[in-house]
Amino acid sequence: MAVKMKPESDPEIRKGKIGGSFAGAINGTNPWMFPFDVYELVLGLKPPKDLSDNEAVKAGIMFEDGVGKLFMDKTGIKIRMASKTINSKKWPIAQAHIDAKVVGEKVGVEIKTTASWNASNWGEEMSRDIPPNYLDQINHYLYVTGWDYWWCVVLIGGNKLQVYKIERDEKQISELIQKEKDFWNNHILKKIPPEPMSAEEAMLQFPESSEELEEIKATPLLMNLIATGQDLRKKESEIKAQKSENNKDIMNHMKSAAVIVAEDGRRVATWISGTKSGLDQKALKLAHPDLVEKFHRVSEFRTFKIIERRA
Repeated sequence: MAVKMKPESDPEIRKGKIGGSFAGAINGTNPWMFPFDVYELVLGLKPPKDLSDNEAVKAGIMFEDGVGKLFMDKTGIKIRMASKTINSKKWPIAQAHIDAKVVGEKVGVEIKTTASWNASNWGEEMSRDIPPNYLDQINHYLYVTGWDYWWCVVLIGGNKLQVYKIERDEKQISELIQKEKDFWNNHILKKIPPEPMSAEEAMLQFPESSEELEEIKATPLLMNLIATGQDLRKKESEIKAQKSENNKDIMNHMKSAAVIVAEDGRRVATWISGTKSGLDQKALKLAHPDLVEKFHRVSEFRTFKIIERRA
């Protein structure tokens, strides 16, 4: 079923602006986006991902109006769906994509849908205890609009509605916007990519090594970092061995039992049988070598390794 994407998903609207999802990435709280992604997207160095076929995105769009109605039924608060893009009057670079607004008040509503396994990421209702990237998103919206506060409503697992009230925290808002402005001034305007915040982002930013296997000289700083890496690798091996020994002892107690239950009824360990299916590539190659050749694909990757100290 085709689902019409929201207007703010248009890359031309987002280009050259910092929106709510970008705010979380810049602040290091968005699990799906790095600062380097923001850098490339804002400057138009790469096209945004096509999410038109993403099941989670399509479900969120389809359920948005329904979740809005559930919010009104639960709270008695009348809202109007907006799907509107607003730019800040103070700093026009900052942009907000509004889901809905409370009728007659300067109050916004952010609508989310999520799977049941994400329920633990949402705290007590009517609090500010929501996933950090969504809190950054709403703080960004509060700055852009200047509105009084924001409602965040989430439908969990398709059947559980939870409501959160995000009051203005001027210190938190100011700190976030300052990070965004620093990012804009130091990276976007100067066209200098931000340094990676994680090994995963480093792989994204530097996916290939030089063909001539370029070498660089080790500085004292690099040698200290490598020595730290060597120590951590040794500790990691020791912890892995200890973990294996500990698991073995627990398994010996469990034998054929599937679950260990604490006195209060909580499950504290499980060892449950299951099945796993996979493709027998060796048999396929023998039976249908032409198919293997037809669908053969070469994947490029870059491997990082710290070489162990010599004895």
